[in-house]
Amino acid sequence: MELESTVADIAANFAAPVQQQQVISATAPSNGSGHHDDDEYSMMMLMALNNDTDTNFGHHNHEPVGGSLAKLVLTCLAHFPVYGTTVTVALLYALYTLATIFWRQFHARRAYDADAGELARLPLPPGSVGVPFIGETWNWLRNGAKFNSSRRKQYGNVFKTNVLLMPMIKVTGHEFVSEILRGEHTKVTTIWPRSVQDILGEHGLVNSTSAIHRFKRRISSRAFTRDALDGYLVAMRDISARNVALMATYECPKVYDMMLRQTFDIAVNALLGLDIPSSGDGGVGDGVGDLDELYATFNDLVKNIFSIPYKIGLGYSKGMNARAKILGLLQGYIEKKKSWMREETKKCGDKLLEEDGRKYIEGGSGAVDIIIREEMIHKMKMRRKQQDRDEVDDDDFEIDDLTMKEMAIELMFAGYFTSASAITSCILELAQHPEVFRKLECELQQFGFLNSDMTSSQDGEAAMDSGTINRMSYLDKVVKETLRVKPPVLGAYRRAMKTFQIGDYRIPKGWVVIYNIRDTHEFESGDEVEKFDPENFEKTTNGPKHSYIPFGGGSRMCIGQEYARLIIKVTIINMIRHYRKWELVSARSLDMTAIPTLHPKDGFPVRLFPRTQNNQQQQS
Repeated sequence: MELESTVADIAANFAAPVQQQQVISATAPSNGSGHHDDDEYSMMMLMALNNDTDTNFGHHNHEPVGGSLAKLVLTCLAHFPVYGTTVTVALLYALYTLATIFWRQFHARRAYDADAGELARLPLPPGSVGVPFIGETWNWLRNGAKFNSSRRKQYGNVFKTNVLLMPMIKVTGHEFVSEILRGEHTKVTTIWPRSVQDILGEHGLVNSTSAIHRFKRRISSRAFTRDALDGYLVAMRDISARNVALMATYECPKVYDMMLRQTFDIAVNALLGLDIPSSGDGGVGDGVGDLDELYATFNDLVKNIFSIPYKIGLGYSKGMNARAKILGLLQGYIEKKKSWMREETKKCGDKLLEEDGRKYIEGGSGAVDIIIREEMIHKMKMRRKQQDRDEVDDDDFEIDDLTMKEMAIELMFAGYFTSASAITSCILELAQHPEVFRKLECELQQFGFLNSDMTSSQDGEAAMDSGTINRMSYLDKVVKETLRVKPPVLGAYRRAMKTFQIGDYRIPKGWVVIYNIRDTHEFESGDEVEKFDPENFEKTTNGPKHSYIPFGGGSRMCIGQEYARLIIKVTIINMIRHYRKWELVSARSLDMTAIPTLHPKDGFPVRLFPRTQNNQQQQS
């Protein structure tokens, strides 16, 4: 059949190697008599598409892809009355075949690097790039955490895929993950989807690279010193206690929803130090807004952080609008703080450059306050250095207001979603493992949070200081095990700065590289990954470096990891002080989704059993 020969001819020629830039050669279909089809209109169209001036129809014409595709379409149309549905099916099949070949060649082009040298001889990792123009995006969205584990079991610890139109390599296991973490700023650099960069901002810590990243990280780390954490603890403890007590007013409260609100309130008022009251609090705070309104706005931002990055996309527009509102709120707060600090620095003068400077920075109320103080002292040092040598070092950076606000949004995001995810996972594990719950009860009793009859101690809240919490070894193991089994973030994005080698494979320059956190824990744990056992952290020797990475690693390890551990521990202490147990309402709570962070799809409704004076005698 002419149609079949045309399809076969086009497909065969289209498969020519991309790098050789071959011109596809296609033979005009024969009518069976030795003469070519004499449809003049069709041939004129083909010639126009091919830019071919050769009118000798008895010879083969060299046609690019567009001409070959046009020939197929015109041939199908010419024979549609004869073949009907068969023509349509064949046409669709041919178009899909051509799209598949183009899709594969697109990835081959993206993998080419003229500077790769001997590395060009290495193969790409095994895997699949999915269907044309969609890749494996749908499978990724549908399967969540199972996507990585299923591909890893099929292809190994290094495999290729395509998600959200990005050719990427996924890496699992301490040996290969270490290569990525050690190669930060030399082999790989940070990369996030366009929507994440736009909504969170390009000037914050997450999207910074090289020297400017190190500078911003040093500035931000001042907000997570031991003294700073002690300063957050009082507000953290009080907000958590109120939220945990509030859960008892619901028949079956959804743990994840309750923890989201708790961690948000703590992030805003304790971590950032904004002191914004809820509408029902009756306070005025710093006068920068209402906490309930801010919570709704920030949820709009986070819910749309992974969206199609075009203004016509409703999700993207909502996320950007929420970002604009939050930036406006933060601007008023920052201006107020800076105005007050300028007066302070005028009074103190150069004393702030000596020992008094460190005390001044540590005296800040919240991360934004601390970062502003650190930045102002940094500017004073820069001016002195410039006066002394009439020049400024290349690494003498500054943090402008936009950068400050975007760093604050990042802190809100990290302190909000990831912490809520980890707390929810811990509460979920305790619901499924009553023996672990009982051991925690005994430890709380030992440290004065529970009375001898297992009722809540009235002095328990006052005893909740950082020193006491840090001595609770079993609680620490429970938190670590939760983060091993259910890390809030499943992996981290990077982009290859140059072509390099991992194992036996070539990682092409420009490709996205993702190291898998949860899969690495699974791989390193063997068959025990799903078994929740805090005694895994009783071992006297640690596993290989980067075999346990709930907070990432290398130069981009989460600077707020101690803050996260603290808020988890405070919440678990409060939960056990208020409730003698809790139960799952539905097994559906075990079904997790990974976007934006790991959490139960149904929000994890629970049935709570509050503690009473004689609750140790009660039988459920």
